Amino acid sequence: MRKFVEFRVFAILVLLIVALGSSNTFVATDGSFYDLSGLTKHDIVGEKQLPSGVATYWLRLGAATKQCQTQNIPRASVCKRDVYGVFHNAGSSNSISYRNYTPMNAGVKAVIINGDRCASGASRSSIVFCSCSDRTTISEVTEMDCSFEFRMSSPSCCPVTSGPGGIGFFGALFWFLFIASIIYFVGGSIYKYFSLGARGIEIIPNIDFWRSIPERLPKKKAVTESYDTL
Repeated sequence: MRKFVEFRVFAILVLLIVALGSSNTFVATDGSFYDLSGLTKHDIVGEKQLPSGVATYWLRLGAATKQCQTQNIPRASVCKRDVYGVFHNAGSSNSISYRNYTPMNAGVKAVIINGDRCASGASRSSIVFCSCSDRTTISEVTEMDCSFEFRMSSPSCCPVTSGPGGIGFFGALFWFLFIASIIYFVGGSIYKYFSLGARGIEIIPNIDFWRSIPERLPKKKAVTESYDTL
């Protein structure tokens, strides 16, 4: 029972680590970092003049737009109100991926899929090109049947660190693993100390596993040589 409880705590810590690691941060292939968390806090509004009227769009990268939630449309990272006042999910917040935005990798390209279905039966999807700027704004919206393309700019799409002066991908991976290890060992030790009454070396999370590591390592066999007596 004790090992089962300890395993559950370990699983919770792993989920916490994964949640921390899945923050809205994009790392480009050149090692540039983009902290996109600023684009998850507020809906960004854009409009498109169509022949039959004005369509309005609300965009929130990596999160559901508040505007569509008020219309009982959850998980819409891109929310559209057409010229007839009908709201649509043009891309779901749980179906988003980030890629490099060229030229010069100066920004982020977000691909958002799995919106609701349009008249043709295809799912609505959106592509967002976000470039570096001191203001957050949508400058252009293009509609192509069930697909939407947004050109926008934001301080969140400016690289935080880049090139030789930045820590790079492997530096970020090192810091992530380092912080994850601290959460695992410190959090697990605190739990075992107060909840399980462990003391001394026994407070280390999954101590039986760590003790078994030397036994799991392949052992070098002793080699004996025999010599004939001349």
